Amino acid sequence: MAEAPVLDPYLGRIHDVDSHLQVAMRRYPELMGESGERIYRRFKDFAGNSDYAKLLDPEEGEEPASEHSIWNVKGPRAPGAGTPEGRLDTLDRMGIARQVVFPQVLVCLPAWGKGEAALQTVRDYNDLCAHWGRESGGRLRPVGLLNVRELEPARVELERALAAGLRAFLLPDGIPPGGFSPAAPEVDPLWAQLAEARACALLHVGGHLEYRRHAAWDDAELLQSGGAGAGETVNPHALATLHQAPESYLAALTLGGVFERHPELRVGSIEQGAGWVGPLAERMDTTFDLGLARRAREVCSLRPSEYLRRSFRATPFVTEHVGRMIERFGLEEVYCFSTDFPHPEGGRDPLPRMTATLAGHGEAVLERFLVDNARLLLDP
Repeated sequence: MAEAPVLDPYLGRIHDVDSHLQVAMRRYPELMGESGERIYRRFKDFAGNSDYAKLLDPEEGEEPASEHSIWNVKGPRAPGAGTPEGRLDTLDRMGIARQVVFPQVLVCLPAWGKGEAALQTVRDYNDLCAHWGRESGGRLRPVGLLNVRELEPARVELERALAAGLRAFLLPDGIPPGGFSPAAPEVDPLWAQLAEARACALLHVGGHLEYRRHAAWDDAELLQSGGAGAGETVNPHALATLHQAPESYLAALTLGGVFERHPELRVGSIEQGAGWVGPLAERMDTTFDLGLARRAREVCSLRPSEYLRRSFRATPFVTEHVGRMIERFGLEEVYCFSTDFPHPEGGRDPLPRMTATLAGHGEAVLERFLVDNARLLLDP
C-alpha cells in the first residue's frame, strides 16, 4: 500500500475552490439592508426557535483562531467565517493561498426568486462580495449571484458586478437561463460576456432545486434521514441524485457547442460530487461518435472530454476516492481540492483525507489537485 503523500511542500500554495461567507443570520440586515431584512424574516419564519435556528443564528461571535478551531468549529462561530480579515488569518493557518467564497443557500433562494425584490437581493449581495474581494488583496474570490430567469436583467447586473471587480458568479443549474437551453443562441451573449471578462460560471449544491419541479421524490421516511446541513438539503436521496442537474447543464454546454463558441468560458461544478464527471465524459464521447451527433462533429473541434479538461472543474466530496476516479477515467485536470469551510459537510480533516486517495499517483497529480487545476477558477 502506497504511503500517504507528504503535504509540507504544498502548504501555503494550496487553492480551495469551495468555502462560504457565513455570518449569523441576524447580521444580514446590517450587511444587506432591506434585502437582508427579508432574508432574516424568511429564515425566522422557517426556522423559528429550533435547534437549526440556534446553529445558524448564534448569539455568540466567532471562536478565536487556533490549530484546533479552524478545522473543528463549524458554522457562523468558526474563526473567519464572516469577516475577510478573519478569513485570511484562518487561511494562513490552514496553509491555503487562495479561496473561492460562495454565498449561503439561504441567501441564494430569495435572490433566485421572481420580481424586483429578488433582483435587489442579487445587487446587494454582489456589493457585499465586491467589498470582500477588495479587502482580501486578491486572495479571496467571492462568488456573486445572477438571477437568470430573464436574460436582459441578468446581463445588466453582470456588467455592473464585473465593473465592481467580481469574476465568479453562481448560476442555478435547476433554472434554464431565460427559459432556454444553456446551449441556445439566445444565451450566447451571457456566455460571451463572462468569457470576455475571463469570469467563471459556477454551479453549486442548492442551485439544483428547481430541476426537480416536484418535491415528492424524497418524501419517504428512509429518504428523509439526515439533516439540513448548512441550509442545504442533505438526505440519502438528495446526495444520490445531486449530480443530475449539473450533469444535464454540462452536457448541454459541451454537446451544444458552447465551449467551442466561447473558448475562454470557465465553468465549475462545486460541492456536487465528482464521481459522475468521468462517466458523463465517457458517455458524451460515445454519443459524439454516433450518427445522430453529426452536426456536433461538424461544429466542434474537440471531443467532449477534451472540452472538460480545458474549460471545466469539479470538486469531489471528502468521502469520494479521487485516485480511483483518475484510474478509471483520467481527467486528472478536472478535480480540485476544497474544504467547504465553515460548513460541516467538508469534514474536519479534508486535506489529509482527500490526498490519501492519491497515494501512489505521483507529485504531478497531487500538484494539479491541490494547486494547478483551481487556477482556471481563480486566476485572472
